[in-house]
Parts: sequence; C-alpha cells; structure tokens
Amino acid sequence: MKKTCVFLLGLLLISGLVTPVMAQFEETTEVAVEAETVTGQIVSVSEEGGSLILKYIVDEETGRQMTVTLNFNEESEITLDGVAVSFSDLKVGDTITASFVKESDATRVVTTASVQAVAE
Repeated sequence: MKKTCVFLLGLLLISGLVTPVMAQFEETTEVAVEAETVTGQIVSVSEEGGSLILKYIVDEETGRQMTVTLNFNEESEITLDGVAVSFSDLKVGDTITASFVKESDATRVVTTASVQAVAE
C-alpha cells in the first residue's frame, strides 16, 4: 500500500511538471511568414472576388512577362497616389507595388499595396 501511495504521488508530481512544459511548447510553435513584393500593371479587376490580375516583368533583358492573381481582404492596406483608398478604386492600367503572403493553398493575399493611377 505504501509503495502504491509513493508511486501515485510520484506520478502526480511528474504530470505537474510535464504539463507546463508542454503548454510552453505549444505556444512557441507559430511559423513566421515572409511577405513577397511584386510591381506591375493591373490587367483585370474582379470587385466581386476582391482580386486582380497583375502583369509584371520577369526578365528585364528579354522583356519576358508573367501574370499573378492577388487577393485583397479587409486587412489589406491600399494607397493610391499616397492617399488611403479601397479596393474598388483600383483600375485596369494602374501600376501597383504589392506586398503579399502566400496562404497554405498558394493564394496570394495582399498586406499592403501602393498604386499609381494611370494617366487619363
């Protein structure tokens, strides 16, 4: 009986030490996400979906271009010619420099965007 009590007391002591260590481990497992930046010209805007297609130069020497879809949400910060604006103010032909993060499904979500309006 005495051995059983000592065993249970030891088990309680060990579990009391392990639980805080495990909780500390769980709190520090966040992964840092790095933002990427791209500059190009808006070729398409989908206001319903909150996304746009951006054409940008991949290789300056050859002039090779690619397109990328950028998604905006309520947390995306957008400035147009230095003034804060909403997504609906963006137009085809505008030049944009956008910082974005890739979600787990490879969706690119814009964190900040600086836009220069196309001259009319």
